[in-house]
Amino acid sequence: MCDYATDIEKEEAEMMKRRKEKEEERDRKIRGLLCLTLLDPHRARTHIESIEYEKNRINKDGEIVISSTKTRTQTGNVDDALAKLQAIIDAASYVPPPPSEEQKKKIAKLAAIGEQKRLTSKKALSDKKASRRSRDNWD
Repeated sequence: MCDYATDIEKEEAEMMKRRKEKEEERDRKIRGLLCLTLLDPHRARTHIESIEYEKNRINKDGEIVISSTKTRTQTGNVDDALAKLQAIIDAASYVPPPPSEEQKKKIAKLAAIGEQKRLTSKKALSDKKASRRSRDNWD
């Protein structure tokens, strides 16, 4: 009987130890994510606000509010909230790759075509206004 009680106590102690390790790991993750945002908080906030569906998560105090009721356990919801925070930070810190040489040429070509169209329409408008100013047609 005493052995059974000590076995239960050992299992409970191991469970508590595992739970504490999970909480410490979760706290480390939170601290790590916050350190990433604290390195350049203004940049992180502007990026998060630029993501249309995430800008409502920032309250008046400048804090990101994340909630989760996905699971029935608090630890599961905290893990889900951490995953959401990680996704927000990943989306806010995304930097698109630089354009390739082919893309640069295409962009330059489109810019030149746009500039040519602008100048053509500007010249047409100028000619129209100049024709209005001529006094020869006013008999």
